[in-house]
Amino acid sequence: MILSVEGLAKTGKTTIALTAPLPIVCFSFDMGHKRAIYGTQHEQHFAGLDIVVHPLDIKTEQSWAGNDITIYELTEPIQLGAGLVTGYIELWSHFLHLIIPAIEDPNVSTIVVDTMTLARKIKAEAHLQKLQEDNVQKKEAPRRQLLPVEYGPANLAIHQIYKHCERYDKNVVATHHLRDHYTSQIRDGLKESVPDGTLELEGWNDTYQEVDVAVRNEKKGKDISSTIQVCGYDPGLEG
Repeated sequence: MILSVEGLAKTGKTTIALTAPLPIVCFSFDMGHKRAIYGTQHEQHFAGLDIVVHPLDIKTEQSWAGNDITIYELTEPIQLGAGLVTGYIELWSHFLHLIIPAIEDPNVSTIVVDTMTLARKIKAEAHLQKLQEDNVQKKEAPRRQLLPVEYGPANLAIHQIYKHCERYDKNVVATHHLRDHYTSQIRDGLKESVPDGTLELEGWNDTYQEVDVAVRNEKKGKDISSTIQVCGYDPGLEG
């Protein structure tokens, strides 16, 4: 199964992801694994498991044999300003160096990407870094940001990850952030975009086409609930 879990911060996305079939190899861009493992669900789901966390080091090799849960921390590189992005090409390459063998390893039951929203951003920033480096080499002013039409390489990269997991019949849990949904309104004769009070999936618009099931987590008071947004197995469960 390929599962998407979306929600705002601290709504249990990572906790759900890490209760998938073992053994799990998790790629933590969002750094929510400590809260998930050692929070209220620790005794029920994680106590007694062999959990190994690898801090970010681009020289780290694949090492998950014998672990119940293996987590690779993949935090964004600190930027030093000057309008140039650095470190994203190296981080994305390191991510691929780890995730491809994990997908292809028959002993790994589940791949977790937490969050796929940030994974896509890393790839987009890597593409911008490459364009900026090309500008510098040509002695041209560096690009400041990508145009909307230039997110193609990032979208394709995420698509390829999903398809590679599908090819190897791998369980996948991809977590996603949410953002405000905007609609157009006419105000004082001018057209402007304003939030309409609802939320939408942040990132790639085709995510629902790649997954079997998508659930949205919401927090109401102290309670967290999950609602099925998409279900390829039984559309009648949606909602």
